[in-house]
Amino acid sequence: MPDPVHIFWDSSNIFIEAKRAAVRREGAYAQAALRIPFDALYKLASAGRDVVRAFCVGSIPRELAGVWGSRRLP
Repeated sequence: MPDPVHIFWDSSNIFIEAKRAAVRREGAYAQAALRIPFDALYKLASAGRDVVRAFCVGSIPRELAGVWGSRRLP
């Protein structure tokens, strides 16, 4: 059985780099349609291991503050 893990990620850095990759691959219009399925990213990061604790941090634009809140992932 794999060792349990703690997951820490900065969503701002993930999103910024994903936008850059989208522009390189698909052109400037792609960044506007970019969506990151964080539940899939969590599954990838955990890789089937028990997660002791997971933290997702990042900057929040003021106009989107209501969208973000504390959420427990499975």
